[in-house]
Amino acid sequence: MPFNVSTCTREFMVLLNLFIFFSVLKIEVVVAENELGVVYFLTKAYPEWKPRGIVDVGANVGGWTTGVQTQYYPGVNTFMVEASPKHTEILEKVKKQFAPNVDFKIAVMSENDGDSIEFYSMVGRGTGDSMFVENSHHYKDIKPVVRKSAKLDTLVQHMDHIDYLKVDVQGAELMVLSGATETLKRATFVQMEVSVIEYNKGGACWFDLDDLLRQHGFYLYDMHDFIRIPHAFHTKGIGQFDTLYVKPTSPYLPQWLNDNNAKLCGSSTAAEEKEKLISKNVRSMADHTTVSVRYDFNQPSYVFAFIMMTTFFAGYVIGIKREKKRERERKRPTRKRENVERATRAKDPPTTGTRRRN
Repeated sequence: MPFNVSTCTREFMVLLNLFIFFSVLKIEVVVAENELGVVYFLTKAYPEWKPRGIVDVGANVGGWTTGVQTQYYPGVNTFMVEASPKHTEILEKVKKQFAPNVDFKIAVMSENDGDSIEFYSMVGRGTGDSMFVENSHHYKDIKPVVRKSAKLDTLVQHMDHIDYLKVDVQGAELMVLSGATETLKRATFVQMEVSVIEYNKGGACWFDLDDLLRQHGFYLYDMHDFIRIPHAFHTKGIGQFDTLYVKPTSPYLPQWLNDNNAKLCGSSTAAEEKEKLISKNVRSMADHTTVSVRYDFNQPSYVFAFIMMTTFFAGYVIGIKREKKRERERKRPTRKRENVERATRAKDPPTTGTRRRN
């Protein structure tokens, strides 16, 4: 059936222009893995900034440090601290892989050196080992082992610089930071996994950590990797997410932040008193997605390329169907007249050409 090609061509060109537009913007959907989301966006925002020293507290099997060394800050002096001795062998491999820039120490950290700490460790490569037992069936029959604690300040005395501190210790963040007073004086950025639910019994919640970091001059800068696990957290809201705090007074602040004089909430003297009134009631985040989606205009977009190509073909097919429908509607009056004429002829047949016989 014939149809108007120009109409389909017009719709085709509109969709093609949209596809080109999004391809040029190069929008990328980023899903954080191994807690590297905040690091990714930090490197994109300030490509000229590079930490001179990194401390990875709660290194587990060295996944975060491996990602940082291979993708973002290769060659930076990094010190990993992990509480579980069962990870010693694999951490040795990570150390060897990035030698001489990476080293590690097995230690349970607290606010004091030499305290006796009960530590819960799951058999195998679990990620929930902590001095605060996890609220899950995995730790139902796990018995704690008494360990001697160490302060983070003591463990990192040998480092010349600490510009980036990452802490992920399953609810023990407050105790680790309480023993890191000198370390916090040296740091510019602090990354933490925080909770808004009590996933580890007696563990620190976000508002506790936010209050402590503000006392040391750090303010919320970024957040990423929002985790929703209803069966584990017993809520359909956010359970945990990664935060990145910055110290605006740091002499090693990224130049762009220095030049633009960002006024982070609570960082100015005038706002400090006001912030004290609400520091104990930090609002929980409300995110409607299971992953964190960000837009980066410097990376290729395979997701949006696929979406736009699919849209393009769908639009082309829709255009053809619409044009065929218009063609049928144009022919409808003609068919109606023909049907009326047939009905008339059937009712009064013509008599022309007949002869009567006498």
